[in-house]
Amino acid sequence: MSEEVTCYCGAVKVTLTGEPTMQCLCHCSDCRRWNGSVAFAAKMFPSANVKVEGELIGIPFVEGCKAQRRSCAKCGGCVLNDLTHSMKSINICAGLSAKPFAPTMHLFYSEKMMAIKDGLPKFKDMPAPFGGSGETLEE
Repeated sequence: MSEEVTCYCGAVKVTLTGEPTMQCLCHCSDCRRWNGSVAFAAKMFPSANVKVEGELIGIPFVEGCKAQRRSCAKCGGCVLNDLTHSMKSINICAGLSAKPFAPTMHLFYSEKMMAIKDGLPKFKDMPAPFGGSGETLEE
């Protein structure tokens, strides 16, 4: 099963194969600033399941940084968050997909701008398997 998503102008096409390994809302200040919202809605896929066509822009990987945010070179629209070097995964901006968004957790909830009462786990930073403390916060 695959899906093709595009940036705002259509110059960047991303083919996603299979189902996402995780869907989440990230509240970290970096994600919020990058996508211009109160949280980043992301669908995570193994890097091998993501094929990108078109020109992306973004800052090069910085030592110690887990993510490389990538946008369309033509329209500047947010496309993906590349975690290949740290987690062998790529987060696609969930709003680009026509498939329903079904988050299972909140990340970096300690940095939230808005409380969300949805019953999902709210991690202070990241779950332990992803290199975080695994500590959860109350709604």
